[in-house]
Amino acid sequence: AKTPIPLGNAVGGGLHSHIKGEPVFQEFLIIPKGKTFKENVRIMSNVYNKVGRLIKASSRDDESAWQTTLDEEKILKLLARFKDKTNIGIDIASSTFFKSGKYMYNDKILSKDEQIDYINELISNYNLFYVEDPLNEDDFRGFSRINKKKCLIIGDDLTATQLSRLKKAIKNKSINAAIIKPNQNGSLLELAKIFKFCKKRKIKTIMSHRAGE
Repeated sequence: AKTPIPLGNAVGGGLHSHIKGEPVFQEFLIIPKGKTFKENVRIMSNVYNKVGRLIKASSRDDESAWQTTLDEEKILKLLARFKDKTNIGIDIASSTFFKSGKYMYNDKILSKDEQIDYINELISNYNLFYVEDPLNEDDFRGFSRINKKKCLIIGDDLTATQLSRLKKAIKNKSINAAIIKPNQNGSLLELAKIFKFCKKRKIKTIMSHRAGE
């Protein structure tokens, strides 16, 4: 069995943040490139502390991620400085800023097609390795248009740890990875089915730590 790779939440925004003018993306993640779990934890801790100093953060959110008023791309540019040690990930949690069929940013309003183009652009420009919930939680077809060549496109709100939604996501080619939240499903037997189902179809699984824990 392979050792799991930890994900570190370095900068927070969206509903997890408590400051005004925060980025709308919910999490900016660091995914270490070390060879052992111990080395990966050390890399994450080191990069996390450096990021906090670089953005001059004075507070943290519910998940102890740094809070900032920097916009999404400024944060991604900053994280890209550590590309030799870490890959970059984002939890967009786009359902939280999707209103009346549009994606409401602090400085722009995007249609569905514009959002797809924008996310694909970010994946390309910042060599993103991990993108969670890039579109509204019911847009299975839209998810299929997000570039998965070198990037994990993850369903969380989309799949909600439910086998029926996972099956729909796979049928629509929406994702190549999924967040698993045991307490969201409530059944360990059902979870075993979900893991088996994902493994058979080469869908990566990410165990959630649940916010605030």
